[in-house]
Parts: sequence; C-alpha cells; structure tokens
Amino acid sequence: MAFDAEELGLQGSRYFLNNPTKPLDKLHFMVCMDMTGQYNPNRGIKIGGYNTSDTWPTVFKGVESSIKFFTDRASNGGSDNAAFYGQQIPVLFIHTGGHADYHKPTDDPEKIDAIAEEVILQLETKLLGMPYNNPK
Repeated sequence: MAFDAEELGLQGSRYFLNNPTKPLDKLHFMVCMDMTGQYNPNRGIKIGGYNTSDTWPTVFKGVESSIKFFTDRASNGGSDNAAFYGQQIPVLFIHTGGHADYHKPTDDPEKIDAIAEEVILQLETKLLGMPYNNPK
C-alpha cells in the first residue's frame, strides 16, 4: 500500500485508518519503508518500532543479512507508521537515514543503490517470514 501527503500531516495513512478497507483489528502490523534507496554502508539500516510488539524480539532472533542493520525503539515520528502506532497497531520503520538529497528534488532515481535495495527487501522478507522470489 502506498500513501501520499505524509509531509502534509500523514494525510494518506490517516485517511486509510479512518476509512479502512478491512477491519483495523485484522491488521497485525504495519511496515513503513521510508527513504531506503540511498544506502550508506557506514550507517546501515535503521529498523524502528522494535518496542511496539512483544513479538518483534522473537521475529528478529537469528535473522542475519549481508547488509548492516540495527533496531531502534522509536515508533513515532513524521512517517506514516506514526498514524498506525497511534491506533495501537505494531509498526516497523525501515529507513537508511538522512542524506544530502533527503526530501529534495535532487533525490533522483539514478541515486538509488539497486543492489543494496534488493538486499534490504530480502531482509524485510526474512523478518516477516515471507518467501523471497527474485523476479529476475
């Protein structure tokens, strides 16, 4: 699912939560992938929201990746996951951190590290227990 108008107050995610297409009690969690294209190997991937579910420590146990990642308890903030967390829906917030092009028109597609992005997606599918099928 994709949302719009995050910068205008999480309008898209809040609209969905106020007009859900399925009952909210059927949503087990929300994963927010925000700005994951410009990977910095010195920083790694931040996965926030670790404190939003008692299940997350079990989910993360033994998960390894060739990409550096760390967990963070933060579950709120300015991204769409905050709206879900406000509804007591567990969240994970996956983010590569700020960079020179962060929220600027210069954040162009050719700056995306496609190889790192694929590994990030593989990590996410491991965490969520989903099979990863490489479309190649």
